Amino acid sequence: MKLEEKQNIEIDFWKNSVTESPESDSIENIIGKMAGAAVFLDCLRHFENAFAQSQTILELGGARLGIMHC
Repeated sequence: MKLEEKQNIEIDFWKNSVTESPESDSIENIIGKMAGAAVFLDCLRHFENAFAQSQTILELGGARLGIMHC
């Protein structure tokens, strides 16, 4: 099986999975996102001082994580 075919299988699964698609509200998907968010938060804490002193922050891909702005 070629790499492109393997990638297409993985993408199709991700798009159509009841538990893993971007639109899924399954408990498995929510728990997975929470675990990923915990790791991401730990990484961000290393830059807490820099963020606190910044006047602007560039957000990349925040919508994919479900981040909302107040």
